[in-house]
Amino acid sequence: MVFDALERFGSRAQRVLYYPKDWDVIADSDNDRDRQLLRLAKVKYKAMLVPIELEMIKPDAGPGEEWEKSISKLLAFAETEFNRVIHLDSDVLLLQSMDELFFLPHTPVAMPRAYWLLPEQKVLSSLLLVIEPSYRRYKALLDTALGIEGTEGENKRNKYDMELLNEFYGNSAMVLPHRQYGLVSGEFRSENHTMFLGSDDEVWDPDKVLADAKFVHFSDWPLPKPWVMWPHQILADILPKCKVNPGSLHESGCRDRDVWMKLYDDFRIKRRVRRTFYQPPFPSIKVTR
Repeated sequence: MVFDALERFGSRAQRVLYYPKDWDVIADSDNDRDRQLLRLAKVKYKAMLVPIELEMIKPDAGPGEEWEKSISKLLAFAETEFNRVIHLDSDVLLLQSMDELFFLPHTPVAMPRAYWLLPEQKVLSSLLLVIEPSYRRYKALLDTALGIEGTEGENKRNKYDMELLNEFYGNSAMVLPHRQYGLVSGEFRSENHTMFLGSDDEVWDPDKVLADAKFVHFSDWPLPKPWVMWPHQILADILPKCKVNPGSLHESGCRDRDVWMKLYDDFRIKRRVRRTFYQPPFPSIKVTR
């Protein structure tokens, strides 16, 4: 889906796709969904396919922690055949081209601020990374990550992608504006937007916020990621509340809810369309590394 959006927006960047090494990309079955997806990425979107070890994904993470307990993003630092790499997660809805990020001033790393953690924590978010690859930096990050993984006790807790990158670059990274490059879907459920807006004076306008954003990252815990259908028993508690007479027959001021639900609907519609796979024949896949 991200590759399809990049194609629609006219992005000129080379696509690189990491996938679990144990996925079967050799089988000839036309019903093999994994292989069809990989073929689509390779043939239609000219993506480089890079298999990675499952250990980089941390499949044993607890509920709600699958993405936070991954160190797969560190692999982007090793892509030294490129001068600059933009790393995006799959749980995003791309809204505009972001090729302008390739032309940022020289900086090892650029990240948006994790504004939703303010004011208690002033840290950067790893939901978007703009990286100048360096094997030396990759090795330092990976060695630290593996050291943490093998350590018992307090030092092991929560030090994965975001924590590691803040430890290394929290005081030196270029900070990207979060309105364009760090919007999370949970902001439309919030009743207080001061941290996002940066001011008590500015009026929250969900349509303007969405128009300014380059992408939206889905984050509405305890709801699952958008490719999993909502559990109805918790949806009522998660839905953005209307401003006037919420929960009644006369409720109004529900634009936050409308925008939020449309984000999920758009993601699922695009995902459904992309699941209409191209049929064989396909050329053989050449897997990088």
